[in-house]
Amino acid sequence: MKKKICLIIGYLITATICNAGNEPLNKGNGYFLLNYQFTKFNDVFDDDGQLKNADRSFYVPEIQFSSVNFQSRYGLTNKLAASLIVPAFCNGKVTDNLSSRSFSGLGDISMGLNYSLSSQNKIQPVISIYQNLPTGKNDTNGLNTGFGDFSNSIYCDLYYKYNSHILLNGGIGYQNRKKTFKNDFLGDFYINYIQENKYQVALFMKGKLPFTQLTNTENFVNYGLFKNSEGYLRYGAMVSVQCFKNLSVLVNYENYIKGQFIGNGAIYNAGIRLDLNKGKKDSE
Repeated sequence: MKKKICLIIGYLITATICNAGNEPLNKGNGYFLLNYQFTKFNDVFDDDGQLKNADRSFYVPEIQFSSVNFQSRYGLTNKLAASLIVPAFCNGKVTDNLSSRSFSGLGDISMGLNYSLSSQNKIQPVISIYQNLPTGKNDTNGLNTGFGDFSNSIYCDLYYKYNSHILLNGGIGYQNRKKTFKNDFLGDFYINYIQENKYQVALFMKGKLPFTQLTNTENFVNYGLFKNSEGYLRYGAMVSVQCFKNLSVLVNYENYIKGQFIGNGAIYNAGIRLDLNKGKKDSE
């Protein structure tokens, strides 16, 4: 039974921390964001994208994973911004028919730079680079808090301001992995409706595709919850409501359309964002 549980854990991966956002910022503008993320599941997508769960002969324990995350961005100039993402406390729990095990610790810290190629208000392309630090725990016991590798990535985003309320943005990215992890292709698309100084609503799609696909057998011993060769396509929605002048409350929901080596469970986020508006406003 113990070997079987380890095998199943080997198929699972929790949702990664949401990208801090690559939108253009003017000098002196930025934000601090503190958010809580939670997901729970007891079925998974395996190597061929098929769902495996307790209703079949393939036993899956219940997996819970949550994290408290700190994110920040700051405009160094009118075109260059710096980003920081810190999963300060990650907590997981694995429950099967015989026992329950839990784990906690620091996740993978990420630092980035975002450069806007144009100062136009209507259309703004942005190039971003990120460097992840291997601060998360990752080994073969299945109780992990991050990938634990020095991965780096590059993103190309395009922001299009349709009118004073509607903003469209999308991007593609490439993630260069270390250790034995496989490199990834990433993409997303957002439709944003903004009522300035009141609220914002966004609908989005996100995708991740590994460049090399592994089989269940090959992926058996690799790094527990944070798995090699993961992939997904998921949809979501976000609502942000401004409570005070510079303070907003955000809620976020995501779920899977399909996946590979990843848990099939909804992802919930709730957070508080403090905006810094020391420089010229981004809307100007």
